[in-house]
Amino acid sequence: MTKNIKHVRHQEQSCPKCRLKIDSATAIFNKEATPNVGDFSVCISCYSVLRYGENLQLHLSSVQEAENEQFGLGRQLEQVITSIRQVNARNNRDSN
Repeated sequence: MTKNIKHVRHQEQSCPKCRLKIDSATAIFNKEATPNVGDFSVCISCYSVLRYGENLQLHLSSVQEAENEQFGLGRQLEQVITSIRQVNARNNRDSN
């Protein structure tokens, strides 16, 4: 992953699966952080693949849907999910 991580705040909404309040987006693959309709995201709590729909509302999606959209995107999302899991595990271990 890149060291030039871009981060932007947006209107708060909840993850459709775990209800975590989401109010920001982070771009890690040298892209603009501001989400657009059709962009994918990952919940940092439940690791669900999400997609921005109309009015930038988050909807459940999947690695397979991302891969069908763009070759290699599903693999990138799998890498993101693995990285988030590792960070969460490290943070949980460090807080104990």
